Amino acid sequence: MTLVGQLSGISILCAATWLGCGESRPTPHGSSPSVPWRLSTLPIAEVSGLATLPGAPAELVAVGDDTASIARFPGVVGAGLREAMKVALPKLKAKSAGLEAIATDAAGRVYVMSEGSGRITRYDLGDGKKKAKHELRWQLDVGGHPIAKRWKAAENARGEGLLVLGADRFLVAKQRKPRLLIEFGPAGAQPIGVRQGKVQSAGRAAGGKIVPLSTWELAVEARDHFEDLSDLARGPDGQLYVISSRSARVGRIVLPLSSSADTFEIDKGWDLPALGEPGDELKPEGLTFLPDRSVVVGFDRDFGKPNLLWMPPLTEPKSP
Repeated sequence: MTLVGQLSGISILCAATWLGCGESRPTPHGSSPSVPWRLSTLPIAEVSGLATLPGAPAELVAVGDDTASIARFPGVVGAGLREAMKVALPKLKAKSAGLEAIATDAAGRVYVMSEGSGRITRYDLGDGKKKAKHELRWQLDVGGHPIAKRWKAAENARGEGLLVLGADRFLVAKQRKPRLLIEFGPAGAQPIGVRQGKVQSAGRAAGGKIVPLSTWELAVEARDHFEDLSDLARGPDGQLYVISSRSARVGRIVLPLSSSADTFEIDKGWDLPALGEPGDELKPEGLTFLPDRSVVVGFDRDFGKPNLLWMPPLTEPKSP
């Protein structure tokens, strides 16, 4: 199987009930030549998060587990080593950074989250600079919240997805044990939940400690199909999407998320294509979208191996 080929689409799971759909994943063999897909290689190892910068032409950013830098590259299908620029992130140490998520706001600033320490750091990338400007830092403080015990017990299953909701407000995806979406904000603030919409402005943020304001656990019906939550992304349609590394699947989260609810549902799911040779584990851990709704997926792989998949837009699930 070659690394570059053609793919007609993504196999579809049934919406909501998940009934009548096969678990097989498509390969390039026998697919239509009309829609391209491509694998490329970024100059970072173990990609753990992806995000799209606002504006035109489209630019993407990626972060890896054990690095104190990000890759910045054009949103052009197949972009990789030649086009990507590494941007250093000051005040982070590569071996202890543990970066598992990256997000952007409406002003184009970048936010990275360290899983182990529970820190979110904001940077200004500037225009073509090779070193970002450190701006603000937040500390996730679960304190005496009911999730505290499970959060602290699973150091490698904490925050793996990040979304900016506003000034000092974030949505964090807890990977596993349990699979949660958590709204963090200033202590004493009222939760705002999540609605369909564009990438948010961060307003006049202050940084500092932020605490859980609302939590939503993955609904029982979806747990067999989304074994973990590895990244979050806003689609060009304003919807919220999640990727599961263990299930190799993208899902659409039902919005709005209200503070009066304690679970969240996924109403549509798309299998990722089977890539690589037998025994070559490809862990999809990053997700973002281009303005034309094309999908970009990042893989946790060793340095130098293809770790970025460019795919056509997600299609609506077909009836079984």
